[in-house]
Amino acid sequence: MKLRSHPGRIVLFIPFLLSLLVLTISRFSVFFSSLRAGSFIGQIGQSIRLPQPDRFSAAIMGDCRGNTEAMEKILLDAKSKADFALILGDLVFKGETADYQFLVQELNEVQGNFPVYPAIGNHDLAPGGGHQLYESVFGSRHYWLKAGAALLVVIDNVEGKEFDAEMKWMDQALKTEAGGAQLIFLMMHEPPYVLYQGKPHSLSLEETGRLMEVVHRYPVSAIFSSHIHDYMSYQYEGIPVYITGEAGAPQKKDIPNYGYLLLRVQDGRYRVERVALGNISDRDRLERILLVKCYGFWPALTIGLLLLPLLLILKRGCRKDRSSGNQDGIISF
Repeated sequence: MKLRSHPGRIVLFIPFLLSLLVLTISRFSVFFSSLRAGSFIGQIGQSIRLPQPDRFSAAIMGDCRGNTEAMEKILLDAKSKADFALILGDLVFKGETADYQFLVQELNEVQGNFPVYPAIGNHDLAPGGGHQLYESVFGSRHYWLKAGAALLVVIDNVEGKEFDAEMKWMDQALKTEAGGAQLIFLMMHEPPYVLYQGKPHSLSLEETGRLMEVVHRYPVSAIFSSHIHDYMSYQYEGIPVYITGEAGAPQKKDIPNYGYLLLRVQDGRYRVERVALGNISDRDRLERILLVKCYGFWPALTIGLLLLPLLLILKRGCRKDRSSGNQDGIISF
């Protein structure tokens, strides 16, 4: 049996492999350097600059769960309607480094100078619990904002062991900052106790009781939360509660309907509008699988790409040695 070899074809693959390697390294250098968010950071005691201090619009969304395509579409729509946005938790599917890197990379592509403020959700906690990674990326997990005459207080209510300490912090923040505020809005991930599809999917009755004990000490206008992958509104002990968990997480519907809430404030009064954007295909899924799910395999793949051209060259050299004396490149078996 005879096989005509074409060693020149191997050489043609080397530039392609090197280009693939350079593309991989450049892509990952951006990916690895994007762990710190730009202006996507919560800091205690911020005042939001508004074109008109007596009026503003805030986009409120929650439960992205790593579906960055839906979140990007929502933020792009919100940028045309609102002065700033809040994302009320579950920004990632799992609170690991690769998830946060991918999230921040995608947010930096769409955010620009649009202020975005996060709240921590249960999926944002590190496996086994812990908020250190979240805080290293997004800053404080509880803080307050002032927008005109409105006070917005963002809290962490997903870590049960720290719930009492968080209620003390919220009480102190309201005690210090509520004076002079015409409107007070509380932002959190898990809503006060509520049944969803016949089951509680919220704070427990005990936790809700401790929350409302603090809430009733101050003229709180409304509570905003997510956690439930749907839109809901109800009153709990006379306080309006709005749930918006439609920013990308899976929904128990045949056709998902993603969206957010628009909080409009003017002259000491507010109204809430639901903005529905319909189904949004997850075009970032393959990229997310490669960069997040396969995160641990990339070092080995990069080393393989580095070694492959060398192995091909060595293999070609071995073939030349075996076929020495065969001037026309015919290899005999």
